[in-house]
Amino acid sequence: MTLTLQEIRDHSPCQDGWKKLTKAVGNDMTTKLSVGDVVISNGLDDALWCLRCLDPRKRVAAIMPTVKRAAVHSKDQRVHDCIKDIEKWLAGDDSINLYAARTAAEVAAEAAGSAAWAAEVAARAAAWAAAEAAAEAAELKEAAAWAARAAGLATAWAARAAGLAAEDATAQAEERELQKSDLLKMFPPMILKEKQND
Repeated sequence: MTLTLQEIRDHSPCQDGWKKLTKAVGNDMTTKLSVGDVVISNGLDDALWCLRCLDPRKRVAAIMPTVKRAAVHSKDQRVHDCIKDIEKWLAGDDSINLYAARTAAEVAAEAAGSAAWAAEVAARAAAWAAAEAAAEAAELKEAAAWAARAAGLATAWAARAAGLAAEDATAQAEERELQKSDLLKMFPPMILKEKQND
């Protein structure tokens, strides 16, 4: 899936991130690039931010590997049921009640602690992003306007939750590297391929 610089610009990126990206890929607003290019030019946080520019299902699919890694810390079945529902929705099943999945994950998050808390937060964030993305896809105007803002926050929240589940700084750094790898696999770089291994 590709993006254009114009699509990224339309979502009002921060000035520093925008400068870094255009320095790496140029200023032509019709330039096609992938989230993988953003990983290479700007790093993980800006790449996660750019997920808001994608199709709702792609946006949520991009964070699911992180959510699943965080979920291994949870024994609460509601978290795992929430993830199963999101995966069904990602596969195209629009009969899934994503708001119910989100509510279940929220209940679990409130009851959890420490590393398990991070797993519940990740599941809740994914369900939140999926539910709001579904509203956006259904063109529910008021919900869609909120969804665009919420999904970006939920994406970053879920990604960080897996890092919080780790016991030490080394494990957190390893999780961030896994998140970069996930994005690069899902969205191979188009412009900055030669820098991928630097």
